Amino acid sequence: MEKIFVDTSAFFALVNLGDENYKQALLAWKEMIKRSAALITNNYVVVECFSLLQSRLGIDAAREFRTKIVPLLQIEWIGAQEHSAIVNFVLSANRRQLSLVDCSCF
Repeated sequence: MEKIFVDTSAFFALVNLGDENYKQALLAWKEMIKRSAALITNNYVVVECFSLLQSRLGIDAAREFRTKIVPLLQIEWIGAQEHSAIVNFVLSANRRQLSLVDCSCF
């Protein structure tokens, strides 16, 4: 089975009709669903996406994400040990633009 990791920017484009990448994101999403690809993300991405949608588009967009998209995902849960390793990596990288969530994806 094909596995595809999906991040916040893809989810945001999929839910935000005003996003310049909305049509492309929708077509890609439909194709992945059609191919029965395993759509993988992690709990940090879900939290980041929910927060972004809620703050920029409102609670209805966050609700749509939760009810229509999240059920189709395989969510990899980051626990205490992985969290510690991610934090250590971010701090040792010493880069302002490197986010905890981005590092959790790799």
